[in-house]
Amino acid sequence: MDPEVFREDSALGVRGLMRAWKAGNVAIANAPGCGVADDKVVYSYVPDIIRFYLDEEPLVQNVPSCLCSVEKDRQYVLEHLNELV
Repeated sequence: MDPEVFREDSALGVRGLMRAWKAGNVAIANAPGCGVADDKVVYSYVPDIIRFYLDEEPLVQNVPSCLCSVEKDRQYVLEHLNELV
């Protein structure tokens, strides 16, 4: 996105874009931190990630999440579409 801020050796992005954004001179659709393109399915894996990397149980209960690639979850989603976010 901006080699000055993210990856200095990258040929991609626009140098100075983040400075311009912070100064209010440009608008960025799906700006960093807004979460619009955040993949919420990752949330369903967080408890397992904690167990794998930290070898401990999560301290806070995860938000219930469904993976539509799992038959049981997919069936639940299809039966409760009008109730889910």
